[in-house]
Amino acid sequence: MASTAAPAATGVYRDGKNLIVTRGAEVPPICIRCGEVATGGQLLKKFYWHEPWVYLLLLPGVIWYIIAALIVRKRMDLAIPLCAQHRMRFQWLRMAAILMMIGSSIFVIISFFLPPDYLAYAVFSFFGLLLIGFVTWLVAGQLLRPKLINESLGVFRGAGEHFLAQLPQKPPSLAALG
Repeated sequence: MASTAAPAATGVYRDGKNLIVTRGAEVPPICIRCGEVATGGQLLKKFYWHEPWVYLLLLPGVIWYIIAALIVRKRMDLAIPLCAQHRMRFQWLRMAAILMMIGSSIFVIISFFLPPDYLAYAVFSFFGLLLIGFVTWLVAGQLLRPKLINESLGVFRGAGEHFLAQLPQKPPSLAALG
């Protein structure tokens, strides 16, 4: 369902399933998930991106990748509009993730009272719940995924089709984008 919200301000475009935002542009007050009026306010998010070749540095070691990624990454701050329903879903998933990560520590306490034969169950439960909580945190925070960030704009995946349908097509001046 398309809303009757005003089209995007200048500097916010669509290119197929990609959202293109020029630096300094404001995303229109339309929920990026469903395309309805953003009654849930905006989430301020920092997005980071680096060239795909940096992943090759994982081969010699994670530390080399981390150092290079921190040096060459590009950052873009965006205020992401959400409707009340999607804002609540985002908050509930984040809360569930925090509770799982904190709750996993219960298994550490329980391990002190278990016989040695059952210690592996507590350790497995601790790491399992901690991992599930961490993955939930990452997935819940993925409202948009950066595909490219440079000095002039950011290209993102993950915006809803109803949101994208309300945006103007990418202008020819941005045709050099991949």
